[in-house]
Formats: sequence, C-alpha cells, structure tokens
Amino acid sequence: MEHQSEDPDTRPSSPLSDSNQALAEEIFHLMDENHDLTINKQEAMQWWKNNFARLNAKTFFQTVDKDGNEEINLSEWMIFWQRVKHSGYSNEDLEEELLSLKNKSAWVQYEINE
Repeated sequence: MEHQSEDPDTRPSSPLSDSNQALAEEIFHLMDENHDLTINKQEAMQWWKNNFARLNAKTFFQTVDKDGNEEINLSEWMIFWQRVKHSGYSNEDLEEELLSLKNKSAWVQYEINE
C-alpha cells in the first residue's frame, strides 16, 4: 500500500519554542470563553471588543480558519502559528506578537509562505 504524504496546510511546519507553544495555547483558551475548544466569531469579537472588534475578527478568521467552518479549533490555531514560524519569523518575533495578542492588540496580517 502506497503511503500518502500529508497536506502541507495541515502538517506542522517549523516547531515553535516550548514557551511560544504554551503562550499560544494559553491565548487560545483565553479567547475560548465558553470552553468548548473552539473559537467562534462572537468570541473573537468579544476578545477585541474595544479594539476594532469586527475588523480584527474578520481578518483573524480569514487567516486562521482554513476549513472555513467559522470555528477555529486548537489544531488549526497551533498549525497557523507553526506556519508563521516556518515563514521566517523568529521565536523572539513570535513571542512579541503573542504577548501583544494576549493584551488584545490588533490582529496582525502575517506574511506566510503558502
């Protein structure tokens, strides 16, 4: 039986540092207000409620929600950050961006190599 290769959008690209992985997971759980292990648009808008909520939620979902089901699960979230890292962002850059996101700063449009 022939082995099929993984879809490049779903396989981990470049590993995150342990601290960035933990920080990304922490932010996911903070955004997931109802603790159902998904972030929906309402939760995203609540996250950015004082900072252009609709615009941030819209660009966030356009960037991270790869299957288009209008929910972001932990796997999609972590794969997104792995793709950012693989695109050339350093661990220091990622830590800075994640800390900014934790403080509910605006969503950044990352340049990701597809």
